[in-house]
Amino acid sequence: RFPLSAFGRAKAASAYGLQTVTWHMEHGGPPPAPMLAQIERLTARLVDRKQGPEDQGQRLTGVPNGLLIGHPSAGGFGLLPLRQHTQARHAVWAVRFIQGAMESGDLHPWVRTLATYLELTHPALQPWALTTAKSTGPWIGEENLPEDISRIVGALGYLPPPDDICDPPLTPGDWCWAAALWGNPLLPNNNTGGNGNNTYRHPGLEAHH
Repeated sequence: RFPLSAFGRAKAASAYGLQTVTWHMEHGGPPPAPMLAQIERLTARLVDRKQGPEDQGQRLTGVPNGLLIGHPSAGGFGLLPLRQHTQARHAVWAVRFIQGAMESGDLHPWVRTLATYLELTHPALQPWALTTAKSTGPWIGEENLPEDISRIVGALGYLPPPDDICDPPLTPGDWCWAAALWGNPLLPNNNTGGNGNNTYRHPGLEAHH
């Protein structure tokens, strides 16, 4: 029986050691920054130096923490990037909300509840506005959304602007009458200097609204 390599330890830590942590971070938000940094340090020690949380021994670092993260095919060791992974999970919930709110049948209770709350907060805050959201608030004047809602509303702000991947590309037509104005990722922005960017940099619900 052979011991695990650094690649094996990274995969084991990501798949098993951090599974509960990532679940709680997905549904309850990340812990305080010092605690999150400590989790990342302990995980890196396990992968790089084979040291558990209770091991007080001193060993030289073989691989810097930043190089442990990422898939081996991209030059990493397979360690899960906690912060980015959690943001990605929140982005999945944002997409589920947008798609769920567009369904013609009965809405899922959590989709209906969130859509109603956002509409009461601002009548122009439609689900599609999440595609042009900023990653951090406040969104509406000086009002901050509750933490659980804010994580979903701002999740897509950590990603690049959405692109039209339809083949052939979407063209203006009658469907535009039913498209929301605020947060519409397909509307061009005249303030971008003609560089092809969309309304991502200028969300429809900025602080001055």
